[in-house]
Amino acid sequence: MHTLADVKLAFKSVYRRPLYWVISIIVTLFIFSFNLLVINYELVFDFFNPAFIWGLLRGSFQNMVLSGQIVLISMAILAGILVSLLVFKLRAIKETMGGAEQTGVAGIIFGVLVPACSSCGIGLLALLGYGSLLGVLPFHGIELGVIGIALLLAAILYISSQIANTYCRL
Repeated sequence: MHTLADVKLAFKSVYRRPLYWVISIIVTLFIFSFNLLVINYELVFDFFNPAFIWGLLRGSFQNMVLSGQIVLISMAILAGILVSLLVFKLRAIKETMGGAEQTGVAGIIFGVLVPACSSCGIGLLALLGYGSLLGVLPFHGIELGVIGIALLLAAILYISSQIANTYCRL
């Protein structure tokens, strides 16, 4: 059974090693930055300058509504945690467990595809030309972000229970 005690035990096992903190931070920053920069990919490649990129990141984030900011930050952090847990699990037993990876990958795909800011269409869907479709949804695409968060949480819970159940609880 998946419990919060399993999550706590798994997090203690995984995050006692600095490597997994680094993995989480890198993945979180990548997902966050990718979502903010993908819509302006031409500018990024034309004016590749750290100050310009930082300004573009800051400006894109500041133009988002609060709900979009919360969804983007949540999905980026959860994706970072999930990747660390998966790397730990895969390194520990060198085989995949059916189910969690697919759910986690689906959550990460939602995080990349769905714009966190529906008014500006930040996300890969906008790049592919489907950003305006989110405007017809009742909450303008935020509901897809919530689905992505739920999928990531489910995958984290599942993989945490798998990690916790490989250790003796005595």
